[in-house]
Amino acid sequence: MKTCLLCHTSFSPPFGWAAFTGIGYKEPMLCHTCEGLFHRITHISCPVCGRDEEVLPHHVKQKNVWTNWQSPKLPDAACADCRQWADNPRAACVMNRSLYTYHEGMKDVMATYKYRGDATLATLFTKDLAKLARQSGADLFTTIPLAEDRLWERGFNQATLLSGALPLTLLLTRNGVTSGKQSKRTKGERLAHLENAFQLIAEPPELTGKTVCIIDDIYTTGATVRTAAKLLLAAGAKAVLSTTLIRA
Repeated sequence: MKTCLLCHTSFSPPFGWAAFTGIGYKEPMLCHTCEGLFHRITHISCPVCGRDEEVLPHHVKQKNVWTNWQSPKLPDAACADCRQWADNPRAACVMNRSLYTYHEGMKDVMATYKYRGDATLATLFTKDLAKLARQSGADLFTTIPLAEDRLWERGFNQATLLSGALPLTLLLTRNGVTSGKQSKRTKGERLAHLENAFQLIAEPPELTGKTVCIIDDIYTTGATVRTAAKLLLAAGAKAVLSTTLIRA
């Protein structure tokens, strides 16, 4: 018997040939009910932000994989939201890919992870998130930093824990303190709140010609990763991508 990492009930993992031989066997960490809370993104409607196909059902669908597109020219299939971002001088265009959609079950999971301090849940996602991020071909991987007050409140940076299977390079720090949750703001409010929120570390590595992949927990409007990306591009990065656990 095992204990589900999410609901903490006991369950018996299914037993098959893989479990018997140990070849290619991945021991389940969740019960069957909790596994059903995660909806993997297999196809997307926007090749830039990685919006799930169910959100834009009439758009051309493609597999949830990385493409060779790089800003500033947008692909024809880019969604209206990405086109609006392209005209915004305060943010950069960023290609994003995510593992899961955001729905009621996932909201409960993230509340348990981020706001109730169950940091062990990150182990559910580190390998798959690292695999998706590495497929981008990025030269460097970094995370979105938390403000000091929020880091003190939670005790951990959720993006850093999720990136546990990646070689991270510290590139950014956060200015000031947090005032309210980003999830409660509109896109415009998020962008205004994030203005001057980030800065490069005192002695960053050479970024010229490098592709940087930002790791974060959730892509909602894209304001956070796009604001950070603008700073990295100004420092010489060739391109900035983002990999997130969830696409809202």
